[in-house]
Order: sequence, then C-alpha cells, then structure tokens
Amino acid sequence: MRDIRFCILLSLLLPFCVSCSVTTGATDGTSDSFEHTAGASTDLTEASTEVTSSTSPHGDSKDDDADESKDAESKKKEEAKAFAERNLAKLERDMARGGGEYLVAVAEILEVEREKQAGFFELVKTSYSQIAKRPTSANEVINILYHLSKSVPG
Repeated sequence: MRDIRFCILLSLLLPFCVSCSVTTGATDGTSDSFEHTAGASTDLTEASTEVTSSTSPHGDSKDDDADESKDAESKKKEEAKAFAERNLAKLERDMARGGGEYLVAVAEILEVEREKQAGFFELVKTSYSQIAKRPTSANEVINILYHLSKSVPG
C-alpha cells in the first residue's frame, strides 16, 4: 500500500519538477537575449550618426541609385542561382517545355513582368536546344535566363 501511495505522489509531483526546470531555462535565455538586445540598440544609435543625407555634398545620388540597382540585380541573381542549384533538373525540364512551375518561379525571382512572361518562356524554349548542347551549371543557367529575361520584347 505504501508503494502505491509513493507512486501516486511521484506521478503528481513529477510534472511540476520538469516544468520548473524548463521555466528556469527559458528565463535565463530570455535574460541573455535582453542583455544582447540592449547592447545592440546602443550600437544602432551610434551607427545612425554616421548616415548622411542623399542631398549632402558627400555623395552623388545618381551613383547611389546605380549602386542600389546593381545590388538589387545581384541579389535577384544570387537568389535565382540558389533556387536553380536545388532544382536544376526540374528547371531544365521546364526550360525545354517553355513553361512550368520552376521556370515560372525563376521568372518571378528575376522579376520578369507578368505581361512579358509568355514571351520569356517562348524565348527560353527556342534557346534551349543551344543551351542543352553542353553541360551547364546552375550558375550558367541563371546567367543565360537572366540575359534572356532582359531581351524579351516589350
């Protein structure tokens, strides 16, 4: 009878013991996060004093716009390359067909306008026989698709 009471008592207390240790761990982690956040906000405040206005004599806004445009293009191409690396066989299949979800996804990543996508897909399909003549990497495929996307008639 004593063993049964002990088991019942243990089964009732065990969940409380486990939850206490979990709560303590979360509290410690939260405290660490707040400490790091406080330091980061100071860093951000200090960094913001170094920002200059686009109308300041320190820079040419045309050059800044061109740099931002190049950065945006580069980011799009990098995102498309990462996608192609994961899905190259399926993307090549869609390129041969001139359509499909993987080619549509790349068109979206490269920001091919919706009204130009049909022309882009047709251009990719007609160019595919030349592309497929030699082995190509995901990087090469995206470079080709990027250039084709820029040559779609308006």
